[in-house]
Amino acid sequence: MKIGFIGLGNMAGTICQGLIKSDFIDGSEVYGYDINSQQLMMFEQDFGIHVCSSEQDVVKNCDYLVMGVKPNVVESVISKIKSVIDQQVIVSIVAGYGNDKYEELLPEHIT
Repeated sequence: MKIGFIGLGNMAGTICQGLIKSDFIDGSEVYGYDINSQQLMMFEQDFGIHVCSSEQDVVKNCDYLVMGVKPNVVESVISKIKSVIDQQVIVSIVAGYGNDKYEELLPEHIT
């Protein structure tokens, strides 16, 4: 099982840390991308996650995708990744973006 994080801010970062610290998953099975490169480097150094150079790289490498971006950029991120989404399970922690919103943005990927 590989988990990818797009956005590793306060909420997503805490979830990522908790998953690794609790031994639910090893850091080597976690992929992450964030616009804050310092945040990414910290997660790589402290938890051993794979740092990705883009949102698409995260999606290509994971089975589960955690959307942890700000609400105002969700649609932009979705437009970048929709061509590489395959069978990933998408877990959203974005305020105001429930299943109905993702069904609108990704109708061909929702089952």
